[in-house]
Amino acid sequence: GIHPVVTLYHWDLPLPLQLERDGWLSLQTASAFVAYANLCFERFGPKVRHWITINEPAVHAVYGYGRGEHAPGRAVAPTKEPYLAVHHMLLAHAYTVARYRRSFAKSQQGLISIALNSDWREPLSSSTADIYAAQRSMEFNLGWLADPLYFGDYPPSMRETLGARLPAFTPEQSRLLRNSTDFFALQHYSTLMVSARPASQPLSEDSFYKDEGVQWHPTIGASKNMLGWDVAPFGIYKLARWVSQRYAPAGGIVVTESGLPLDEKTAEEARRDVARVCYIKQYTQQLSRAMAEAKSGSAA
Repeated sequence: GIHPVVTLYHWDLPLPLQLERDGWLSLQTASAFVAYANLCFERFGPKVRHWITINEPAVHAVYGYGRGEHAPGRAVAPTKEPYLAVHHMLLAHAYTVARYRRSFAKSQQGLISIALNSDWREPLSSSTADIYAAQRSMEFNLGWLADPLYFGDYPPSMRETLGARLPAFTPEQSRLLRNSTDFFALQHYSTLMVSARPASQPLSEDSFYKDEGVQWHPTIGASKNMLGWDVAPFGIYKLARWVSQRYAPAGGIVVTESGLPLDEKTAEEARRDVARVCYIKQYTQQLSRAMAEAKSGSAA
């Protein structure tokens, strides 16, 4: 049947935490988050079996602290602040999970995770450079969040590129982060094709995306949704395989967001909803394929 999966934070930071504590640029906000989460566990825990601490921290950090398009609208240090904001959101998650497991999980019989979004990054060609670029792109996007949750630190490719701009975890923080998810909460909509970025076409020094060092391209043969995102069902198959092989999450993968944004012109078109039916069918078929191969130990 249907049961609630409660997200504690979907980018709605109380204004005083932004004005008085500098939002997610401060570790104090992580401490405030734990106190807030504790109250939710006390009040709603008996009715909730699945919790999400934070929704899509990378999007929140990049658009809020790198591009300035979401709250708090900052773009003053786009190659530094997004990494610090994510760092503190990861710690807020780790501290909250530790509190939940210590004080609530056993009596409430609940599970907890953090929702991570990712497009699939497909190499533009079979060249070594493009294959490396696609892997690097996955590490700079999904690995940025997931590696600390399963390995206790950021991907080595990020450490090598960013140096001191990438914050460090203490040994205790790494210990709390590792295995701090009861399931891998994955959010996926689109696929991009990726190639190595030529040295002759660098991004500007103040671009958040400069560090990734790749070029993005439309997915060959894909249609687009109303937001301009490529619809490519094979992407969720490859993404699920990548997550399974890299992290082997003990609680499995739960797709907590996916879908097809559309601009229906008539009520009848919206009622019939043929495009979304096809989308869900194709994407679930690809997920089923990934699950079957994981179970049998094979891969196409």
